Amino acid sequence: DPVFGLDISFYMFKLPFLKSVTMLLFYIVLLLFAATFVYSMLVIMQKSSAEKKFFEETDNDNVKVKGFFARMWASFRAQITVFMTLLCAFGAAYFYLKRYDLLYSQNGLVFGVSFTDLHVTLLMYNIISGILVFAAVVTPICGIAKRVKPMVFCYIAAAAVYALNIGAS
Repeated sequence: DPVFGLDISFYMFKLPFLKSVTMLLFYIVLLLFAATFVYSMLVIMQKSSAEKKFFEETDNDNVKVKGFFARMWASFRAQITVFMTLLCAFGAAYFYLKRYDLLYSQNGLVFGVSFTDLHVTLLMYNIISGILVFAAVVTPICGIAKRVKPMVFCYIAAAAVYALNIGAS
């Protein structure tokens, strides 16, 4: 392989296995995250309805009820942090392994890596992987510090670079 300098056995045996394991773990974490999110919403909605009944009975106008997402972040911050960290880590691994698919690219007139794939798409995959690794490191720090904005900024940056990559392809 002239681009990455790897043996053919990597592309025949290791790469399909690594991609399968990465995607399997990603989908398992995504499924668990969705189940936790639905459970969290049900618990918060149940608490909200119970609090409304309680506050209606006491007629206390000074009570400030948090918004839905603020309440969800406060109640399930640890779970959200763990799942988002794992999703970012597996996403970074996916885009890192996706670099090797460029050798099988059918973009352009010839089969294989083209000039654009080598100099633009490969760079974008590396940048997306780096941003997702950074997000996987920032997410637990922000979860412990109870800060949401840096996490959201990392996710938006990764999505923006991915959108640029789609536009460049």
